[in-house]
Amino acid sequence: MYIPNRYLILDQTVLASALKGFHPEWGYWKDVIINIGGFIPAGFFFYAYLCSRQLRWPRLTAIVAGGAVSLTIELVQTYLPTRDSDLTDVITNILGTCIGLMLYQGRLNLIPGLEPERRVAVGSRSEIPSPHVF
Repeated sequence: MYIPNRYLILDQTVLASALKGFHPEWGYWKDVIINIGGFIPAGFFFYAYLCSRQLRWPRLTAIVAGGAVSLTIELVQTYLPTRDSDLTDVITNILGTCIGLMLYQGRLNLIPGLEPERRVAVGSRSEIPSPHVF
């Protein structure tokens, strides 16, 4: 196997349009589900961390952080010959971040018995105040 010292990416596309990347096939929807699911933990933990720091706008900061991570991933993929940079991925990753944030808030109470009013920080016995509702 020969790996060149330099390579040139032909037809380099940076953040292809979401409409251009849309294909109503299972592969497209599978990628959407994977992107959303992959960023749910990021949104949950970004928001949990930011609430524990008692920042002024933890929701907005968590969403911007999720978007920044997603945008960084997509821009790096521009330079990888086997990957594509797509705006759909950024949008679905931000959506996953928002879902994770809502899970932490208790708006999507998928765990029975978990009260949104009282949360205990992992590794400590101190209570974290409940985050504000949108």
